[in-house]
Amino acid sequence: MLARALGSLCRQTLSAVRYEIIVVDNNSHDDTRLRVEESAREHANVRYLLETKQGLSQARNCGADAARGEYLLYIDDDAIAPSDYLENILAAVETHRPDILGGPVYPYYFVAKPRWFRHEWEIRCYARRSGFVTTGGISGSNYVIRRDLLKILGMFDPLLGMKGDELGLGEDRMVLETYRKSLPSENQRVYYALECPVLHLVPASKMRLGYMLSRHFATGRLNVTVKGQLQTSGAAVKVLLQLPFVVFRKHLDVRRLGWRGIQLVEGIRRAVWESGRVYEAFRQAVLRNTRDLSGRRKLSLKITLDKETERR
Repeated sequence: MLARALGSLCRQTLSAVRYEIIVVDNNSHDDTRLRVEESAREHANVRYLLETKQGLSQARNCGADAARGEYLLYIDDDAIAPSDYLENILAAVETHRPDILGGPVYPYYFVAKPRWFRHEWEIRCYARRSGFVTTGGISGSNYVIRRDLLKILGMFDPLLGMKGDELGLGEDRMVLETYRKSLPSENQRVYYALECPVLHLVPASKMRLGYMLSRHFATGRLNVTVKGQLQTSGAAVKVLLQLPFVVFRKHLDVRRLGWRGIQLVEGIRRAVWESGRVYEAFRQAVLRNTRDLSGRRKLSLKITLDKETERR
């Protein structure tokens, strides 16, 4: 995968003197370093870095610290960039001077999809037309941000994102949401460019029902963590009680399509996503109550000690 991704970035129509390619090796046990160094001998703008702290956020931050450009562009090792990709990115940056920029991510395959697997599930496109946006996401595999801004926002959170084989999400979305919460919408400069797509590989392992449901459960949890929704146990209970209605009315559109129009996998997928939201809301509520109780105990202990000191 890395060879394909790196090759696509080296064969850009944009002059190589205008950009650098930094490959961050996050404790791989294959020939990653050898492959990158071979590429670096042919392309002077390719650099290899090793980040021993495990985690996607650690790797992203490592690349940001080493980068020399004004803008950072993140792309995953399972992605392929069209030949005019960086030229289009640069044109959008020079024309609009965004703080953050993103574009669509479309899937490609080397194995046949299962009959139940829908192509649109792997499409990441969060706008209908190019322009500045104040809502919606930006895929971490097609993610552009000013380097100085990323440092101001606190970099990528090491508690979020993939860690080796451990499924994790949200380090990229957290940066975006932190930016949006820091500025009034009229001052935000997040640009979505439909003319700057990339392709990402969907392997057989990601077209298994178990993986898909695990990812959607994690995405539901992320919705609470990043957006700060359902922050009370009461709100979580309300969503839990409404879960059947939400799945069958909102996600499956039973009223319009009828019962025969229901797609079972889609219903399960959406129900798991909603369940992830409820789970995370309750989990955070318990943690808050625990912290509050701990704080009250510490305060009570301090008052008791103060009174004992006064008596002495």
